[in-house]
Amino acid sequence: MGLEKDLLPRKLVAEARQYVANGNRLAQERWDIGRSDRWSADLAEGTLSFHFGDRAITGPAHVLGTYSSETSTWLWGCANGSLPERVVIVSADAVEIGRSKNIPVFAHRKLPVDESAGDDFAAVAAMLTGMVGVYRVPTRTGYVWFGMQTFGDEPVHETGD
Repeated sequence: MGLEKDLLPRKLVAEARQYVANGNRLAQERWDIGRSDRWSADLAEGTLSFHFGDRAITGPAHVLGTYSSETSTWLWGCANGSLPERVVIVSADAVEIGRSKNIPVFAHRKLPVDESAGDDFAAVAAMLTGMVGVYRVPTRTGYVWFGMQTFGDEPVHETGD
């Protein structure tokens, strides 16, 4: 489709992908997310959980966006009317920040793109909003990208202030 190349500067994508890779690595080290038996989300409650046998870690669910394999489209979380407001606040913040920085992808609620574009869109949104990392999960009809912030009371990224 190629449209996503016109919507995100390549330098920004590279920076965001590195940011997310670093954050995901830190999340793995801190919470062992990559070794969980399963994950679950309770969107009504606004939580994302990772389950490890007899224990689980739970944090806030932040839906950055979704991809539909049926329509080959990306939809920002905040543009998805079927999601509770509490899980799309970060997505709305990302769209607002992206628009204020004149990043073209944020001017569109829904975009016809290839599936891989979702990784780029979510990475940029996560970086703009200070998410720790991104967790992509399959659905019956595509994928959902969650922004990860914290599990329990420990944020991963220290501000260094």
